[in-house]
Amino acid sequence: MRSRWTILAVLFVARAAIALRFQSIAVVAPQLSQSLGASLADIGVDRFYFAPGAALRRLAEAR
Repeated sequence: MRSRWTILAVLFVARAAIALRFQSIAVVAPQLSQSLGASLADIGVDRFYFAPGAALRRLAEAR
């Protein structure tokens, strides 16, 4: 039973790391593009990175 919890913990940490990577790129991309003079495509940010934030903004504006 202990190994099941270990596997669950490892999967949780891996998933959290992937989520953090996606969100951190989306957060700093506008500042990077301004300071470096690079486009979002040069940084590697696609609309996919901004989708969760855009959805939450629309929900907040609707309230």
